[in-house]
Amino acid sequence: MKKLFSVIAVALLTLALGFSLVACSTLSGTYSASGLLADTTYEFSGNNVKVITTSKSGSTTVEVNYTYKVDKDDQGNETITFTKVTKNNDGDTTTTETTYSFNRGKDNDGEYIVIDGTTYYKK
Repeated sequence: MKKLFSVIAVALLTLALGFSLVACSTLSGTYSASGLLADTTYEFSGNNVKVITTSKSGSTTVEVNYTYKVDKDDQGNETITFTKVTKNNDGDTTTTETTYSFNRGKDNDGEYIVIDGTTYYKK
């Protein structure tokens, strides 16, 4: 009976660890940063992200939808990869993947992510 409880306990711990690792690799919510010429916002939902860039004058806004994945590189550093699939007029698809350095944390200003050296705070 003790062995059965031990097996069940280990299975539950393994399952909980798996869920926590999955939860750590996904983002949710809106993160923003203000740059010299434009403001950029990332809206994360599931494995999708919408990147919205608005010029400081407000005259130009560009929205691009991607899927994303948070992973680790060979040195163990976190990275984020954005994938965009586009379809041309002939029906052919092109997949573009771009990987950036990535970090996340929390400080006195709130929760943040860092993509390729730029810090974006959660709204």
